[in-house]
Amino acid sequence: DNYKTKALNCVLWFEKSQRLINALENKNRSDAVSLGKLAMKSFGTDYFVITDSKGVVFCRAHSPDDYGDSIINQFTIINALKGVKSVTIEEGSVVKLSIRASTPLYDENKGIIGAISTGYVLSSENFVDHLKELFLVDITIFKGDERIMTTIKDKDGKRITGTKQENAVISNK
Repeated sequence: DNYKTKALNCVLWFEKSQRLINALENKNRSDAVSLGKLAMKSFGTDYFVITDSKGVVFCRAHSPDDYGDSIINQFTIINALKGVKSVTIEEGSVVKLSIRASTPLYDENKGIIGAISTGYVLSSENFVDHLKELFLVDITIFKGDERIMTTIKDKDGKRITGTKQENAVISNK
């Protein structure tokens, strides 16, 4: 819940940013990337994405050369482009599991011109390593019954991922 709140606060902070709105309207990708990097650094998020009104990526601050694809299938982007702010844990094709918060971007006439999305990659080594530091226990992230990220390593030091949770008592909790 803490990560969801932080992600939502980040997009809410930038939703009325005239500089960000101008960057999208004027197709100034470098300015949008610069703002996105500032947002990521200030709020500690893993990614920052801006789309146009059709859900096509205008910029990814975390990967500036990767844009032009559609993310209209993401739940929070669908909501944002309907005018609804939202945050959720969502599965993805590239990022297996993440916390995503999105909000619409409006022009001066209150028309939706795009969306901002930011959050945390739950299926990353950084995320589980940070939690292990905080709680002093090993951490495993499951997608269904599959271990997609963990701090637990085999004897060669490789993280044990891709395995299935087969303990019925744990699976049924």
